[in-house]
Amino acid sequence: FGNFIDLIGKIKEKKCMKIGIYAWWNVIQHGRTITAQGAHVVYLRHFLNLTDGVRLFTTATDTANEVNKENLSDSRLDVINIPWNSWQGAWLHMKQLNNLLSTNTQGLDAIYVRLFDPCAWLLSPICRSQAIGLIYHIIGDPIAGIFRRSDWSLPGKIIRRLMFWPEEQLVLKAARRHCTLINGSELTEIYSRKGLNAETVISSTLDDSDFFLREDTCTKEHAVILYVGFLRPAKRLDVLIDAVSLLVREGRKIILRVVGPGQ
Repeated sequence: FGNFIDLIGKIKEKKCMKIGIYAWWNVIQHGRTITAQGAHVVYLRHFLNLTDGVRLFTTATDTANEVNKENLSDSRLDVINIPWNSWQGAWLHMKQLNNLLSTNTQGLDAIYVRLFDPCAWLLSPICRSQAIGLIYHIIGDPIAGIFRRSDWSLPGKIIRRLMFWPEEQLVLKAARRHCTLINGSELTEIYSRKGLNAETVISSTLDDSDFFLREDTCTKEHAVILYVGFLRPAKRLDVLIDAVSLLVREGRKIILRVVGPGQ
């Protein structure tokens, strides 16, 4: 997220800012305390450490679940609840969503938007009218996600692709007018063919405290490498597999284990 902060700095040329985040994370909210996924809490803490405050536009739930496990409480965190927790709900209540965003974006210096969350393109005219910096961040390929679903029939996939087309075009139109970040070179290539020039980034929630070296690391007969995460093109598992293959050809004894859901 250093790229994002640097870009905001170029927009406003000031160190202390209040930013908005538009991300449909379905958090559990109790006043200024939220319970969310661990990775999302890491994002929020990172932004809170670098700014004067964060206003999170998100969906919320009162129901505990296995995904939302980590608490975050900070007086500088404002949560704006988006009451429509679906694409259909967002489109059916587009006027109300637009009013909610227009009313609650005042006083912000910049807004960071996770794509493709519903109706993110609404923020483009709002931010232009209020002179707010706007950064879009494409974190995945929703079209590939549609066609890789094994539980949908082919006609169902085609219908969903057609239904997503207006949203995709409106988002791309908005993204071309603002700064856009894209996860990984593969996604950048896909969207460059759609006329979108963006900055390629590799975003991660890991920091130095997440890394450690055991005393017995690489001292056994085989070195075991474990990958745990989503299986999708943006993760570039092909690079990991190629690297392990290269080491094996050199005579190294390596076991690669891959664990995770995805495409």
